[in-house]
This record gives sequence, C-alpha cells and structure tokens, in this order.
Amino acid sequence: MKKVSIVLSCFNEEKCIKLFFEKMVLSLPSNFNYEIIYIDDGSTDNTINEIIDIKNQLELNNGRFEINKKIDEKNIENYLNINIKLIKFTKNFGHEAAMLCGVDFANGDYIIFMDGDGQHPTDCINEIINSFEMGKDIILMSRVKNKGTGFIKNIFSNVFYFLVNKISDSSFEKNASDYFAINKKVLYFLRDNYREKVRFLRGIIQNIGYKKEVLKYTADKRINGKSKYSIKKLINYALTSIFSYTDAPLQIGLLFGFLSGFMGIILTIYTLITRKGAPSGYATIIIFLCFMFAMLFFVIGIIGEYLSIIFKEIKDRPNYIIEDIL
Repeated sequence: MKKVSIVLSCFNEEKCIKLFFEKMVLSLPSNFNYEIIYIDDGSTDNTINEIIDIKNQLELNNGRFEINKKIDEKNIENYLNINIKLIKFTKNFGHEAAMLCGVDFANGDYIIFMDGDGQHPTDCINEIINSFEMGKDIILMSRVKNKGTGFIKNIFSNVFYFLVNKISDSSFEKNASDYFAINKKVLYFLRDNYREKVRFLRGIIQNIGYKKEVLKYTADKRINGKSKYSIKKLINYALTSIFSYTDAPLQIGLLFGFLSGFMGIILTIYTLITRKGAPSGYATIIIFLCFMFAMLFFVIGIIGEYLSIIFKEIKDRPNYIIEDIL
C-alpha cells in the first residue's frame, strides 16, 4: 500500500490543531497509509501539547481517533494507518525552513505540504492523490480566492506575481501557494539539491521540470486566530524570494546608467543650443542631483541584498535546528 506524507508547518496554532486534524482526516481516502508530520516552528503557546494529545489518542486507539462521534464503523479504516511525527525546532526559523525540514524527513510516495492554520482546504487532497496516480510528479495549487485575506494583501499578491514574472526568465503560476505536493522522485531530488540558505521553494518546484499539474482552490478562513504575516513580513518575504531566485534586479544598475547618460546628453545639447551655460536656478540642479543619488543608492541597496544572500551562503549555518522528534 502506498504512503502519503502530509507536512504541516505550525507556529502558535494551539486553537487550530485539533479542529484542522479532524477536518483533514475525514477527507483522506482509505486506500493509503498516512504519515502526518507536524513541524513546530518555535511555537510559544500550547501547540506542542495539542499535537502530542492527538498522537497519544491515536496510539491508544490503534490508529483510530474519535472525532466528536463523526466516525462510524464503515469509516474506521481511514484511521487505522495514520502515523504522526512531531518535529520541534529550537526557535522560529521561518516557514521556508519548516518546509525544507519536511523535505528532509518525509518518506511517503506522495508528499503534500500544507499550513497548519486550516486555510488550505483538505477536500483537495483526494484530487491531488488522483493526479499523482495519473502520473504527475508535481501538483501546484493555485489560489483563485482567499476568504481570510483582506483587499490589500490580495493586491500585494497580484503585484508580486506580476513583478516576478516580468523580471525573471522563469514563468511562475499566478497565485501558486505553499500548498503543493510532490512525489518521491522529486522529493529525493530536492533533498540532495537546492540546499541554499535563502530559497523560494514554491518557485523552485515550478521550474525544475518534471510533469506538473495545476489545481485550483479557494483558501478557507483561518480556523482561529490571526495571520502571523504582517504587511512588513510579506514585503520582506517577497523581496527575499525575488533576490534569491533571479539576478534580474542587478541589471537595473545598467538601465539607470543608460538613463543617466541619456539625460546627460540631452542636457549637453540643451546647453549648446541655448548657449546659456548650465540650467539656471538651484532647484533644477538640486532636483537632478537628488534624482541621480536616489538611483545610485537604490542600485547599491540591490547589490547589498545580493551580498547579504552570499554572506549567508558562505557562513553555511544550518537551515533549522531540531530540539526534539516525537
């Protein structure tokens, strides 16, 4: 019997864990073994204990987890082959690190990556597995609507994918999320390669080849609590993703250089034709200098971001540190 690994990254999701587990398990096809890997990304609330409680109940009931008496005898087989693994980080290393840990520890034939807050719909799992059974290697989940995200974040997401598709040589599926799935062949490839410290995993899996399929889904509202991603964190994540995946921003320096040269030529021609010397007035000179220095520092900032990535790669520190595995 084939095994399906489900990797759930969690950070302070104590009120979501059991509710999402119940919802997820009821969606699982019965003809597979299941490995559910919880990656606790440095939670400071009761998330760990909630996961341990589920794990203990499964072990005590030979894999059967009673969910508010929703399970009848015909559905018991859904729960007989579930194994839960809990991996606890020493601190918060970020969502990308949690997904990479899932790549390192999953051993299923099919591996599904989801968030632990309940926004990724579990009723898509059966469709994902069917796509694998039809011979696909990578399943991308493209979000068509997000019930739990406001207008500003939706606009930000659209702008991000527009920019990354414009400046990158690679093509990205619009609104592809961290809800995706890969088979064992792709898992081993990612495990042995793409080990950089700063990575954009959802971008990597879209551009490594293999047979892909895109499925559409509507993101549910969070089961409880608020998103841990503020606008500031989303901007930082977007910039890191762009800088880690493409060197196109470095070419902006060349563009600004040509632009500055063109402006200099226009200014020279203007001076020769009018024979008035340099443009009169301090305002013109100050505006021109401010514009030039703004372009200069912008380019220096881009170079600094790439140097920061290189610095992190050279230090070669671990992507994550595990405190305990249960």
